[in-house]
Amino acid sequence: MNLLSLAERLTALEVAPIRLQADRCVRARDKSATCDACVRACPVNALRLNGSIALDVEACKVCGACLHVCPTGAFDG
Repeated sequence: MNLLSLAERLTALEVAPIRLQADRCVRARDKSATCDACVRACPVNALRLNGSIALDVEACKVCGACLHVCPTGAFDG
């Protein structure tokens, strides 16, 4: 197996989507909370704050940045 065939196999793998449990978000628990760590970490602006957090699954590139910055573990993937 050469590197090219390995790369082709890796790109063919399905990547699990990022899932959001919005009820775990700090903002869902406290309307005066100012946490926006996930929104700032997202490189493709797939996260929106409209009183609570929302994930645009079409825009999400499954980079995992939000997974590591969320203090409540609202993201899974």
